[in-house]
Amino acid sequence: ENVSSSDFIADDDESVRRQLLQLNPPATSACFAEYSFSLQLAFKYLQAEGISTKLTPEGHLQLGETVFQPLAAHSSGYQGIDASGYQILLNYRSLRSPIDIAETVSLQDILKDKLDSRLLNLLRDRIVIIGVTASSINDYWRTPYSDRAWYDRKQIPGLFLQAQMVSQILSSVLEKRPQIWWL
Repeated sequence: ENVSSSDFIADDDESVRRQLLQLNPPATSACFAEYSFSLQLAFKYLQAEGISTKLTPEGHLQLGETVFQPLAAHSSGYQGIDASGYQILLNYRSLRSPIDIAETVSLQDILKDKLDSRLLNLLRDRIVIIGVTASSINDYWRTPYSDRAWYDRKQIPGLFLQAQMVSQILSSVLEKRPQIWWL
């Protein structure tokens, strides 16, 4: 019940602009995870806040009062895309860089008990994502901000994309932050 997927969908220019909320793995697949990692984290957080999940009569995901309408194969600039699963447009936080989404702490600092009280207070009642950011793991992605980014931030670790995705879901539901959509 705690298994999820952490897949990303890159556009033709290799930038991640879409968020995959749900997969429909074939019956023969070794991967049986249906929901994305970011959606699973959001589900657990929102459930603790008393916010329920349901499907609208059209089959769209609804969290509380917020409906997440999926992309279709012919959605605005996305003509003829593979719209498999349940995809939405990713609304990045407006930051200097997408990796500025959250405080980071090294495993060494945790193991050596070097966390100060300010950081410990920052972690309280928050979602904490533990992951790897080493360039050797080959989990780096371009974002719409890559062209303007500093040289060492042209691609960001998948960990920070997951944080952006969780943030988008939660802020859409809890703060009524608008989702990216088109006419």
